[in-house]
Amino acid sequence: MASGKTTVGAALAKLLHRRFVDLDDLIVARVGCSIGEFVAREGEERFRQIETEVLRETANSSSVISPGGGAITRAENRELMARAGVMVWLDAPFELCWQRIKQDAMVRPLAATEEAARERYEQRLPLYQVAAVRVVVAEEETAEEIAAEVVSLLDGRADWKSADQADGTSALRLLIRGTNWLGDAVMTAPAMERLRASFPDAHIALLATPLTAGLFQGSPLVNEVIEYRRRENGVKAFFDAVGQIRQRRFDLALLFQNAFEAALLASLGGIKQRIGFAEQGRSLLLTHKLHRGAENRNRHQTNDYLDIVAECERVCLGEIFKPANEKPLPSLVATSVQRRAAKDKLVQFAIADRRPLIALNTGATNSRAKCWPANYFAELADRLAEELNAQIVLIGGAAEREYADNVFSQITKGRPVNLAGKTSMPELIGLLAECDLLVSNDTGPAHVAAALGTPTLTIFGPTNEFETSPSGLRSELIRADGIECARCMHRDCPIDHRCMTRIAANDVLARARKLLQTKTV
Repeated sequence: MASGKTTVGAALAKLLHRRFVDLDDLIVARVGCSIGEFVAREGEERFRQIETEVLRETANSSSVISPGGGAITRAENRELMARAGVMVWLDAPFELCWQRIKQDAMVRPLAATEEAARERYEQRLPLYQVAAVRVVVAEEETAEEIAAEVVSLLDGRADWKSADQADGTSALRLLIRGTNWLGDAVMTAPAMERLRASFPDAHIALLATPLTAGLFQGSPLVNEVIEYRRRENGVKAFFDAVGQIRQRRFDLALLFQNAFEAALLASLGGIKQRIGFAEQGRSLLLTHKLHRGAENRNRHQTNDYLDIVAECERVCLGEIFKPANEKPLPSLVATSVQRRAAKDKLVQFAIADRRPLIALNTGATNSRAKCWPANYFAELADRLAEELNAQIVLIGGAAEREYADNVFSQITKGRPVNLAGKTSMPELIGLLAECDLLVSNDTGPAHVAAALGTPTLTIFGPTNEFETSPSGLRSELIRADGIECARCMHRDCPIDHRCMTRIAANDVLARARKLLQTKTV
């Protein structure tokens, strides 16, 4: 399948201007060693988790993806691959596959005999029909010949445009003014994925606060992250940002943040096209205005950001591209560096090997009304430690340390650890990825955990779950029934906080038990 030192991947990357990615290559880059070494050290189950994480990260990109041989055998992976824009499966005749199976310790258990291997091989073919292009590789074909065949097939597709046929989007320079709150930033992820898919060759920059910038550092969705330290450096940060924006000569700004200042920043920065919602008195500063009507009430906030991207598509491309997934879920992947940072933190407190590892997010930066009572959290922690032998970790930002301290002082069972205010963003992301469960108030870490695929139970009271609930395959919420003043949006409850106090610890425990079971599915 290769000629000399040239691999099929290298040949495709050259022809497709690096828009070809091989799933196994991405996994190797993620784990920092060969797949065989990683499996020997961490086990096959952990490898499959990494495989799915990487596939989830790349499935919404505009690249041509070649999946690993075993990736298709898992239903979740097939779902992700079906969502991908273009998928290439470089297959080989059975005789060549059988020769490889006999030599591959990872594949051999799936097909111990030639008969079993042939059966699996024949069953696999229809599964790969999710692939947009399927190329059968003959033994004598060179890498260059295979790559040329792939490109030829791609060029015959109506929904594919090769780099050589680019229509000018490669020169486009886009600025996203990101949101300030962590949960809101996670909810922008589907819109950012769609933006990258619609403008694969554009230079996309994200202007974000230090709190949220770490979510997208190194992400393929953006080319650069510009930190906006407005809270730390005051008005100086504003004018510094204006200067940086002017230097970069952006063509268009997507204002995910609804503040007046976001539109003013883009306008003073010389960006000629500015898209956002006409709110906060900034209508005159927008060149393309979006409006929220009564029909948008109780619509999830992720759709607001998708509307901004849709308007960008209309302005720049003359049409709006319908997303492959009508209800896209935010998706984050913890890097190996983030996971290692979290593990080092757990080792520091001598709890790295204690399972199940359950995090409790007990505070809320901007609302006391969103907080489930401290004594309820403490009761839940005691029950989890006593009945499930769980390791409890309290998390939260520095501003939420007081909430966590209050809960921590009331826990009487197990060996809880209070990490509130003691984790960096990389450590928090890695920790939430390592956890078996998060129970949280309606705050940013709940969105991060849900997007990472961690089982997440969010407790709702005064806020509207239809608009801002954390979204993920293993994310659920709990609220008390029959509370007439629920979803009031008050930051301090003017009466008796009944929307939260009527959610019993026993009810949360029962839901937590069920969610824990999904971690191993």
